[in-house]
Amino acid sequence: MPGRKEETSQRDRPEPQNGLIYDLDWNEEERLAEWQAVIADTREWPLVMRAAILLEAWSDIEVLQHGAWLGPLLVAALLRQEGLVAHHLASRHLGAKNIPRERRRARNRSDRLLACLDAIHDAALTGLKEHDRLVLAKSQMERKLRDRRASSKLSDVV
Repeated sequence: MPGRKEETSQRDRPEPQNGLIYDLDWNEEERLAEWQAVIADTREWPLVMRAAILLEAWSDIEVLQHGAWLGPLLVAALLRQEGLVAHHLASRHLGAKNIPRERRRARNRSDRLLACLDAIHDAALTGLKEHDRLVLAKSQMERKLRDRRASSKLSDVV
């Protein structure tokens, strides 16, 4: 089975990347190491500020050539790992919709960080409003269930 071993080793080798699609001088390992250094440098920062700085660093360093979407997911995983949030992956993006693009893409880094923190604040406010709306809907449904028959299945639906 010597031919079999050659097939396996050929499949394990990464294929050369196309120069039209990929920048051949792009060093993802070096950029990832630079981003990990930012992670290490911000360990003592408050978690929300650290998240904003890490998001900013991800877009500033451009860690992955074709994976800009991965940065917010990694920062959300960090927030989950540190115990600040459990399920708030998309809420930051919902808050960012309310922040003008000019602020989110400002030339000044501090303006971009403030815009990111404002997006988190807006997302939190939106989440609280949604929670209040759902609590109100639940209480209205419970009011309607008060005078139902004991055999009614409507309470199971709620």
